[in-house]
Amino acid sequence: MPPPRKTAKASMPMKALFIASAVALAGTLAWSAPTVGLGAPLPHALVVSAHAASSALPPSGGRVQVTGTVENATSCQLELLSRQSFPVVYSHDPTTACQDGSYSAFVTIGTNPSLVKRTVAFALVARNGYSSFTGRFYVSLGARSVPEVVSVHATPSALPAGGGQVRVTGTVKHARSCQLELLSRQSFPVAYSHNPTTACRHGNYSAYVSVGANTTLVQRSVAFALVARNGGYSFTGRFYVSLAALLAPSVMSVHATPSALGPNGGTVRVTGTVKHARSCQLELLSRQSFPVVYSHNPTSACRHDSYVAHVSIGANTTGVKRTVAFALVARNGPYSFTGRFYVSLVANPHPSPPPPVPRTTVADPYPAGASGYDVSWPQCTRRGSTTTKALPGNPVFAIVGVNDGTIDGFNSCFGAEAAWAGRDLSVYIVLGPAPGGTPVPFESTGPEASCAATSSECEGYDWGYNYAESDIAFVKAQGVSPTLWWLDVETAEGWPTSTLFQPVNAAIIQGALAAINQAGDVGGIYCTWYQWGEVTGSYVPAVVPPVWVAGAASLSGSYYSARSYCLRALGPGDAASLRSATIGFAGGVPWLVQYAYPPGADPVDPDYSCG
Repeated sequence: MPPPRKTAKASMPMKALFIASAVALAGTLAWSAPTVGLGAPLPHALVVSAHAASSALPPSGGRVQVTGTVENATSCQLELLSRQSFPVVYSHDPTTACQDGSYSAFVTIGTNPSLVKRTVAFALVARNGYSSFTGRFYVSLGARSVPEVVSVHATPSALPAGGGQVRVTGTVKHARSCQLELLSRQSFPVAYSHNPTTACRHGNYSAYVSVGANTTLVQRSVAFALVARNGGYSFTGRFYVSLAALLAPSVMSVHATPSALGPNGGTVRVTGTVKHARSCQLELLSRQSFPVVYSHNPTSACRHDSYVAHVSIGANTTGVKRTVAFALVARNGPYSFTGRFYVSLVANPHPSPPPPVPRTTVADPYPAGASGYDVSWPQCTRRGSTTTKALPGNPVFAIVGVNDGTIDGFNSCFGAEAAWAGRDLSVYIVLGPAPGGTPVPFESTGPEASCAATSSECEGYDWGYNYAESDIAFVKAQGVSPTLWWLDVETAEGWPTSTLFQPVNAAIIQGALAAINQAGDVGGIYCTWYQWGEVTGSYVPAVVPPVWVAGAASLSGSYYSARSYCLRALGPGDAASLRSATIGFAGGVPWLVQYAYPPGADPVDPDYSCG
């Protein structure tokens, strides 16, 4: 057996061995260098040192400078070893400058979004053609602090019912931004800035908030939140502002001195005591044949709980004692309270005979005992169409509706229906009450504009006049010139029926009749005796109009037929009874009666001429 063969082993100098051991403590050696000469290895790349200044950053991150010392390196490259949720920006391009033994670079590290301290691991990799060496270093980021609202409150924290402005102050910690938020929904405005305020980074917050008036009878609380934020974290501090309840107004007392006048009238002094009123207004409740003059403008003097005004009342020319009813209306926001008082005028011992009510002098244009029809927008093929459904042929007379069922809309197929009606055409327009509230142009302009600001009846007169003028202009623009215009007055159109509003309703109708007369035409009333009483209080217009009676059940053959209605409408109806024997209204003579179409017939309303 041959002796064992000895294996050749390259020796390494002690100095080289010491360096390799020392380097192994700081980095990783990758070496596959060839031998030179008698097998001695080539020098390999080495990272002697690498670190960042600073090695610890606050939670907001920042910029650090990386410096290092290398040996035998032809290139160096910085690498990120850890994965982060925040950005870390540096150059990955190898840097040739480290060939002189030194390395320098800058690294930008983003904000730490978490509540935990984070450590970012880097490597500086030195390379030459035969080997590479990795030296690690670390940068720490402090944990983000949780924001906190230490305190927040409003000064004052309670406002009167009229609202006002409050100052919001607060103290916060660790907040990069603060924002004020409204937590409760209110019927009154709350105005403040929604923009985040960066000033709270110094620990203090201040803002102003305007709160509108409370219009209810209940105390209201407005809830707010001051939200402090730091990155993805927030803290909410709540505070509240209360608004006192609006106090309901009341009229404690009101009376006129003297409360009784002679037949020649005179001036009385009205005095009253009120509570919680921001304005007071005197109103006339009864309609008189003699003048009653006073100011309708709200009086701010009653804010001091007292009211004083003077009223001049004209002479009573009748042989009957008259009582004039007034109301003192105290208001606070949307709430009001009415106190009534009365002034009596004794009967005149020498009364003037009542002037005769003028009647229309125009002859009835409808053939006596004839039947015709009235049509409007329901006979259009569809709402908004300019064509009509099938209509009865060759009507003896016809009335065409101008509107689309509302006071401010027009019948889209009016032109087609007017052509069907022929030369004996007459028209009707829909009337309705004014909307109330702030005066609109149709109430504040017109023949009675001079008193519209102080009188509801003047506003109503202009409302009716202007809408009738609008309807007349529409009809004329269609190339049609009817001489007879009917006013459609029905409770279904939303008329208020209290005695307080009946004079205003009557003024609206009188204004529309005046516009028709001004155009040289005749105006009539379509209604029933009962509804006329409900809407107008059985008002008789300045010129007695013809009337078109609604509601007959059939053409003939019964007490409720159209022919019977022609006779029953010759006398005024009892507005307090639905079973009145006489059914006339507005003082007029019946020209037409509308009756129901037979079952199965075309849904077009037939009308009978009383003659």
